[in-house]
Amino acid sequence: MFPNEGLYTIQVILHWDVDGFPIELKSNANVMVTPVVDESHAKAAMKTLSTPDLLLTLAFGGDHLKDGVDALQTALKNKTLRPHFSYTECKRISKPYFKRKADLKKAAELITSDTIMSKTEVTKAKLLFKDLDADVKKSVNSILDAK
Repeated sequence: MFPNEGLYTIQVILHWDVDGFPIELKSNANVMVTPVVDESHAKAAMKTLSTPDLLLTLAFGGDHLKDGVDALQTALKNKTLRPHFSYTECKRISKPYFKRKADLKKAAELITSDTIMSKTEVTKAKLLFKDLDADVKKSVNSILDAK
């Protein structure tokens, strides 16, 4: 996807039709690609970038896209990528999916001081964990408050 480290701009253009009228929506996002840290990081990054179902897993959650979940687990096992993907996994496992029950305690354990989160994500996480046991809630909230 990205040939080298550095700053890239991603542009998304959507086209659709509503009652015969064409609609277009454009948006840009800047992305900073950092250099590979080690071979393990390179392999995990390649798996995440080359697995199309990972994007759908990040967007929709659930367990149904096995390749996407597998790529997410690969990212979580890598010390360099884990901070970038742990909140996504937190959201995924905090919601039930058919026979799998939500696991808020395990989701809270994924949030560490290294977890990369936006201010909006921190706010949403606090709401997500509002029904946790007091001790676990206090622990995760102290981490979230420091972000």
